[in-house]
Amino acid sequence: MVRSFLHLLAANSRWPVAAMQETLEKEIYADKKSWHKFIKGLILSLGLGFFVAGVVFFFAFNWEHLHRFAKLGLVQGLFLILAGLAFALRNSQLLHRLLLTAAAVMIGVIFAVFGQIYQTGANAYDFFFSWWLLVLVWSIYLLFEPMWLLLITLANITLYMFMEQETTYLTGSRAFIAFIALNVLFYIIIMLIRQYRKELKANWLIYLLTVYLAGVMSFGFTIGLYAKWDNYFLVLVVLEAVLLLIATWYSLRKKDIFLLTIVGLSGMIIVLDLINKIRFSEFSFLLSGLWIIASLTLLVKQLVQLQKKWRNE
Repeated sequence: MVRSFLHLLAANSRWPVAAMQETLEKEIYADKKSWHKFIKGLILSLGLGFFVAGVVFFFAFNWEHLHRFAKLGLVQGLFLILAGLAFALRNSQLLHRLLLTAAAVMIGVIFAVFGQIYQTGANAYDFFFSWWLLVLVWSIYLLFEPMWLLLITLANITLYMFMEQETTYLTGSRAFIAFIALNVLFYIIIMLIRQYRKELKANWLIYLLTVYLAGVMSFGFTIGLYAKWDNYFLVLVVLEAVLLLIATWYSLRKKDIFLLTIVGLSGMIIVLDLINKIRFSEFSFLLSGLWIIASLTLLVKQLVQLQKKWRNE
């Protein structure tokens, strides 16, 4: 229920003020239980995050002073403790998931310590790909937003390392096409899970992925526009145009103001790049400034009007 709708209804009906206030507190305002759940989750997340960061910095600072068996024993022991606590506290869903996420991060620490001690000679992408495969299993089991954020991050790092170390084919526009395809796939999977499994409902994960995708698309267009001609740049442009059109249609259909804002900003950046490419001079800087002011003003105005319209429907 929307707050403005309730106030409008109360002003034009015989609905008692006390009843309206009760409805607001029940449907709109966060109650004590909701705040307690939020603060509990925030404190637990920060605590486990600082703990894992402390472990990483501990090894970085004391690396030369620790025996190799002490190094392996410590990281493996911490992993077993986290996994054991997660199993013991499986009745507490939030704590169980947070502990398993911390344990998943510790898997990467174990791989890193093992590789540094024995100098296995494995490529960096092998390390991140192995880590990603193990996290994938837990991500499917948990369907927990921080775990999926780790999964997506590792997938992108793995792809980047593979491009850097193993192939010369995925360069230029082809590299950006690969990154876009990978993250669009994750986007689709997350949306399907949200629809059919009713999990991964926290909006921050899809918002982060949306911003990252928009950044990759904008950066890829800018690099391709100014770099040496690449035949795959046309494929990249078509792909980005199709994705922006789909995102616009979807945001209007679902009344998603955040996604529509990202689409508008991406369009602004593309036009700005074209202005500077066509006429790179003092005049183009003036034209770019005017474009930023005019387009941003129009975008904000249209978004505000749309939000008001959607709230009153």
